[in-house]
Amino acid sequence: MTKIISIKYIKFTIIIIVISIITGCATTPPQKKHTAFPPIVRMPKNTPKKVATIIRKLLKSYHNDSVKHVLTLQLKRIGKPAVMAIFRLIDHSSWYVRMVARETLITLDNPAKEVLLKLVSDGNARTQRYAASVLGKMGSEVVEPLITLFENNHSASKKYIIAYELGTLRDKRAIEPLIRALGNKDNILVMNAAEALAKIGDTRAVMPLLKCDTSDENVRLIVCGALGKIGEAVVAPLTDALLSDDVNVRANAAFALGRITEPLSLKPTVVFKKKGKRFIRIFYSFSTKSVKSPKAVQPLMKALKDPSPKVRAYSADALGMLKDSRALSALVDALADTDWKTSNAAAIALGRITQKSYGKNQQKWRKWLKKIRNTKPQKAF
Repeated sequence: MTKIISIKYIKFTIIIIVISIITGCATTPPQKKHTAFPPIVRMPKNTPKKVATIIRKLLKSYHNDSVKHVLTLQLKRIGKPAVMAIFRLIDHSSWYVRMVARETLITLDNPAKEVLLKLVSDGNARTQRYAASVLGKMGSEVVEPLITLFENNHSASKKYIIAYELGTLRDKRAIEPLIRALGNKDNILVMNAAEALAKIGDTRAVMPLLKCDTSDENVRLIVCGALGKIGEAVVAPLTDALLSDDVNVRANAAFALGRITEPLSLKPTVVFKKKGKRFIRIFYSFSTKSVKSPKAVQPLMKALKDPSPKVRAYSADALGMLKDSRALSALVDALADTDWKTSNAAAIALGRITQKSYGKNQQKWRKWLKKIRNTKPQKAF
């Protein structure tokens, strides 16, 4: 009986499939074919017909270097109208169109520079951001005009964008204007200038960054983080700064010494394989390594006895970041500090170095240290 039912069921399903194929109503819709390029792009209004046709050709034949070169030269001769038409595509929904628009603007060079600089100066916030992002990839020739805009412009939002792009260009001519910006009362501008100086990576920025007003927690994190990003070259100036008469300078130097990093490598995170004429899309992520300089340990140990509780707390925190066993006895002594922030920082630092959890119990730490000193150094941790 069950066999008869199953045969009837199979026949019924075969009949339904045949009928659906004949009537053209298949249950599974046909899959769309992948195209190598996006569909025809709708050009913005008031775009000259000649420019529109050239841009469409460019989008279709961007993989062909000879055709691309000829089309770019044609756009270069047209000048400003061509630049404006391409610039309007820079926030297109298709990543391919955005990529072609950016790279074409960079190739257009002088006509594009004039238009983009004017847009940064006079445009709205969105236009400024896009124009500045393209200028940041156009090389050292754009640095001087950007510096002039940065110093003469009174709009804070424009200064934020220009400061970021000056950092992207990594040109040392931008150091002095960015250092002057650190004295501004606007915290966001100070943070952007600090990040830009970190990207340029010149030691001339160390003392101005240390003298920044870091009463705001966010400013302190960005400024001291920027000092750390400059790299190992900053260790000597920072250790010297621990002897400064200015409490703020000493505190910032102690905090930054525990956060010195250097770029290690670029690792691809997402890769699309090339098929036919399609483009490969790759995203990169920076990996960094922390710089643990032994020269910074002794000055930081001395800074644990600084009259300022702020300096003592940051010094204990930095010693924990450096993870040097020479600082153990000094940190155990710091557990008895009258300032609770310093004693907490010392306890956390001891935990980081030793992987033990005795908290602020000074007796347990002393007992453990005594036991460790009787064992071989290599087996201590």
